[in-house]
Amino acid sequence: MNMVDTNNRWAYKGSLTTPPCSKTIYFNILTKVYPIKERHVEMFKKHLARVEGLREKGNYRAVQPIDKQDVKLITNYVKEVKGD
Repeated sequence: MNMVDTNNRWAYKGSLTTPPCSKTIYFNILTKVYPIKERHVEMFKKHLARVEGLREKGNYRAVQPIDKQDVKLITNYVKEVKGD
């Protein structure tokens, strides 16, 4: 996780993706795509298969429309200043 750039990301307020989908949470989407190994994807799929309810659907609800989201691009570029 040390290599992940959390200073540059998209953020928006949404709700939980599990029933009752009511609690407000903030989603953060990284601007840089980080590759992952196929074996990690397979491990994740196996985990989903063990969780009740996820076996059939893979997720608890359909993707929600973006039209009501207030999506913000957060950029915190920090320039390093070296001493004399």
